[in-house]
Amino acid sequence: MAFDYATTLSRLRVFLMDSGSAVWADADLQAAIRLAVGDVSLYNGTAVTLSGLDGAGSTTISALLELPLQTGAAGYAATARAVDRAESFELAGEGDALRIWGEARLKDWRGMLRALYPDAGAATDDIAARELAHDTRVAAEALAADTRLATRESDADTRLATRELNADTRLATRESDADARKAAEALAADTRQAAEALAADTRQATRESDADTRLATRELNADTRQATRESDADARKAAEALAADTRQAERELDADDRTEARAVTADRRKTDREDALSAAEAARVNDLRTEATNSPWGSWADDFGEVEE
Repeated sequence: MAFDYATTLSRLRVFLMDSGSAVWADADLQAAIRLAVGDVSLYNGTAVTLSGLDGAGSTTISALLELPLQTGAAGYAATARAVDRAESFELAGEGDALRIWGEARLKDWRGMLRALYPDAGAATDDIAARELAHDTRVAAEALAADTRLATRESDADTRLATRELNADTRLATRESDADARKAAEALAADTRQAAEALAADTRQATRESDADTRLATRELNADTRQATRESDADARKAAEALAADTRQAERELDADDRTEARAVTADRRKTDREDALSAAEAARVNDLRTEATNSPWGSWADDFGEVEE
């Protein structure tokens, strides 16, 4: 592969992991390669060229620097981007890390140049002085940029936090008011529902109580009428039984009276007959005595009387 600008640019993008040109534009990387080629000219003591860069037709840089040149160009590209983005506040905390990485690559690059050109002398001293001045300026600018960025970020964070706090406070207040209204409405709805349910239950209980009372009254009246009918029937039955018993007793009493009367009558007749017989017998005996007394056979009459007696 030829050692020229196009090859160096392609290798530089691979080194920076930006093959798709998402981070560095070609112009930015061209400027970085130009600075690295300028370093080679300073250390070499004479101007060198890279084919395809700034109209150069050939490459006069040592082939030993074909790969190290990418390191120098990457360092210049990284530090330039770090400063640019730090000033525009696009990288925030990443700017410092990118700058440190770029400066480390430049230090490695210049160490390679010093190893390749040990006799550079005053040129290298001048480069070192310029590097120190450059590093000092870059550090000061980075510090100032970081300070400004930190201040702006702090102010922005404070304003953002204040806005968020105010928004959260307003939201919380609205939510609290909304929750309070919802809770009050829910409580009122629950109270109305409970009152309606209680009234419905009361009406239902009253209707059921009235129905139970009417049913109990009807049942009591029916039981009373049934008991009255049964009592009347029992009374009639008792009266009829009493009347029947009375008639039976009367019949039995009449029968007993008739039987007793007949017995008394029979006894009276028997007694009358016996009295009549006794009276007749006594009369006959008396007649016989009289006749015997008056008879010439008085002794026989006395004997007869004694015998009869």
